[in-house]
Amino acid sequence: MKKKKRKRKTANQTSKVSSETKALSDSNEIKPSVKGMIIALIACVPLLILGIVLIYIGLDLDKKPCTATTQGVVTEINKTHGSHGISYYSVTYTFEVNGKEFTSKFTQSDTTRIVSIEGKGVTVCYDPDAPDNSYVKEDDEAEETGDRLLVGVGIMWIIFYLLLTWFIFSFHKELKDSQNKKSHPRRNR
Repeated sequence: MKKKKRKRKTANQTSKVSSETKALSDSNEIKPSVKGMIIALIACVPLLILGIVLIYIGLDLDKKPCTATTQGVVTEINKTHGSHGISYYSVTYTFEVNGKEFTSKFTQSDTTRIVSIEGKGVTVCYDPDAPDNSYVKEDDEAEETGDRLLVGVGIMWIIFYLLLTWFIFSFHKELKDSQNKKSHPRRNR
């Protein structure tokens, strides 16, 4: 008889353990999907940041106040080596505003363009209120095309981020609905 009692106790213990395991697995089925959704949304944030940065660069917000132009002269060109064997040229130029001389720099990677401007005059755009804020005006058409391209690519990255976020939310909702149907079959009839 003792053997039978032991079997009954183990059978009851097994059913308790299996029901507890089932309850735990049911509650854990929802939590990983929430965790996964949060991780996926966080992983998508760099796409949004990249889009915003590209739009900011393309809009040239730092160049907007530079409405006045004057002629400047390239005074110095220094060659520096960047990563991956790319050579960059640090170009120093000077220009004059209201009898006061200003000096500034820009970086260029195109060797042929550097050779063509060495010792020559350049058009400098500057902010009339703060002449230290200046840049060398390059080919207007190429500059505008590049800016538009950056803005367009930035907008595409933001749209991609929004679509990916929408997909993650809809996938999570679908997963949650299917889990609710499995856990409450009578409610769904």
